[in-house]
Amino acid sequence: MGESIEMGEADGSGYARQTHPSELDGPLPRSVHLNSNNGWFSLILALLFLGAGGVVCGFRCFDAFRQMQAQATLRRDGREAIGRVNTTHRGRGPTFVSYTFTINGVSYLGDAQMPDYRLVLHQADQITIRYLPTDPNVNHPADWEQSGIMGLGLTMFALVPTVIGGIALGVMFGDWKLARLGTVAEGIVASCAPNRSQFRVEYEFDTESGIHTKGSCDCWDEYEAGDRIWILYLLNRPQRNHSYPLAFFAVSE
Repeated sequence: MGESIEMGEADGSGYARQTHPSELDGPLPRSVHLNSNNGWFSLILALLFLGAGGVVCGFRCFDAFRQMQAQATLRRDGREAIGRVNTTHRGRGPTFVSYTFTINGVSYLGDAQMPDYRLVLHQADQITIRYLPTDPNVNHPADWEQSGIMGLGLTMFALVPTVIGGIALGVMFGDWKLARLGTVAEGIVASCAPNRSQFRVEYEFDTESGIHTKGSCDCWDEYEAGDRIWILYLLNRPQRNHSYPLAFFAVSE
């Protein structure tokens, strides 16, 4: 990390002060690059989540739009017929019902999600089906139109990977900004405790203007209370800080 010790300089505890890591001594903004260990892997994973979420959300939006169009057409041009339940299937999620109805002597099949979980149907029960006279394969139970809230809920669920990917990219951007523009300060570890596969480190440091600031971050290294560590913080926003080295970006020498 390019650290060195200035012999003869010590604080009140007799601790010899370390100079800044040599790669942090250059002018701002610094030249930075992704860490070979975590940086590239995290970036690719975040982009995959973002892309997968976008594809799934796009498909959900297209499917919801298609269903809305079909429902609007059925409401406007549809005719009604009596159908009979073939099977019902209930898993951990919603219940799906398949049914049969006959138009001009021709039998047609359909299936739909039951909107009311309190409704109980059995094989051969009758339900009203709305269909298009020009194409009876376009059909739906007359009283079972999917609500906008249900469609919105499914679309929001599809957004989860996108949100995860966006948050990960936001964290990486924060690391990039600290690596390029962060001011260096010497911090003192207040506490260090295991946090899953890493350690949660609480620390304190003083800014260039003398403001005493507290911070915390997850690190791979374990420290003891009183250990000295290097901190990068944003000069105009000291609460945005992290121990050095950073997780995703390294400073080029």
